Amino acid sequence: MSLTLYNQSADQTVRHKIMTDKNKIRAIISRIHKGDYSDEDLLQYNAWCNRQQDVDEESDLSDKSEQIFRSVKKRINGRKHRNIVVRTAAVAASVLFFFLLQLLLKNDKNIDSGGSIAMIHEHQIPKGFRKAVLTLSDGDTIDLIKDRAQNRFIQDNSITSVSPDNIVRIYDTQSDTDRMEVSYNTLATSRGQQFKIILSDGTKVWLNAASSIRYPLSFSHQKERKVELMGEAYFEVTKSEQQPFIVTSRNQQVKVLGTHFNINSYPDEPLVKTTLLEGAVEVNQEIVLKPGEQSQVDKTNYASKIRVDPEIVTSWKNGYFEFRNENIYEIMRKVVRFHDIQVAYEGIIPLDGMSGQIRMEDDIVKILDILGSTSLLKITQDDNRVNICKY
Repeated sequence: MSLTLYNQSADQTVRHKIMTDKNKIRAIISRIHKGDYSDEDLLQYNAWCNRQQDVDEESDLSDKSEQIFRSVKKRINGRKHRNIVVRTAAVAASVLFFFLLQLLLKNDKNIDSGGSIAMIHEHQIPKGFRKAVLTLSDGDTIDLIKDRAQNRFIQDNSITSVSPDNIVRIYDTQSDTDRMEVSYNTLATSRGQQFKIILSDGTKVWLNAASSIRYPLSFSHQKERKVELMGEAYFEVTKSEQQPFIVTSRNQQVKVLGTHFNINSYPDEPLVKTTLLEGAVEVNQEIVLKPGEQSQVDKTNYASKIRVDPEIVTSWKNGYFEFRNENIYEIMRKVVRFHDIQVAYEGIIPLDGMSGQIRMEDDIVKILDILGSTSLLKITQDDNRVNICKY
């Protein structure tokens, strides 16, 4: 519904309601932090999470809330890992942590090479399920799943080919003397669809579901090789000391010469995570990663790094959901990106941690049965709607 009329008193009423809602949220955060929270607080939390699936809201957490977020995160990261059949106790700190995760800003900002804040281009994720759309530099769009017969495109001294096994290849036909204006294409995947792209310099990119990448058709005559990412992708960058490879995503910029790494920058995730598998990368000109390390950048551009298991982080590339001590909210965010479902949470949801591995291609009924049988949760399905509540 849209309103075409505007008046000052109505605007003031809306602003007052927004501020009142934010104050209520902060009050709940404060009570949970002190351990003096009620069942009603948790019910309001779950109701708010459900609303966020349909409406993206901007939220401005106070400095105190950000400090709480970081301290709780450290406590959670230190919790003991267990097998999927073992449940860990839910703690109030976990409730606070995942409450704060849902409050992060939708407006994505990024660090450019000069250290300033810059907006990346708008990335549109295709609606529907199992789709992939290629947007050409002139604005034309091609459905790569539906229009498989159209598998070769010639544009601006380059050739783009699409193979039946979901691989896009870009060939640079520009000569050493050609100096054309840089043209960009964008490849975007819907939920349930993954694609591989081989850029004109030979760099390989595995694009996860519900993600998009904007890239130049040619890197010739450029000082840097720049691409933009929304969502998740795994990169194997062709080495070039003369042309650093730069990936701009939400709240961060990653600079490499030639290496293997994974970036998770989904809008509904609280942190942008860059995980290094091979070589070295620089994140926001302040963190240098070694293999097995992961940088984490929040909405305030606060950056930190931890050690992780890269095989778990990149399990999606091999067709698996793999998780370690994650609660149902974290797990279902991954599942929703690959399966055609919507999730609703009812009542007070235990935040027990679960660990395990599930094939992404498994039937959604099987996946929900596994999650339900290894948790304190009742998970039911009605068509594409999944309801989750406590037994």
